[in-house]
Amino acid sequence: MVIADDVAADFADAFGMYCSGDVATKLACSEVDALAAMLTAIGREDLAAVWIEDHAEDDEEGDAHYRPPL
Repeated sequence: MVIADDVAADFADAFGMYCSGDVATKLACSEVDALAAMLTAIGREDLAAVWIEDHAEDDEEGDAHYRPPL
């Protein structure tokens, strides 16, 4: 499958950092993993990392992205 550059850019714009801050903690781990995989597939590893990081803020011990407090 090939994703057109303009479609990939529109997707990255729609699911950018501002959206992540509002939505990431409301997604299940599997959902944010799928979104991060799509962002990575279109060359936006930076946004994928932001989504995982923002999502992890609300994960609890035992969740896939949980990070214990320092």
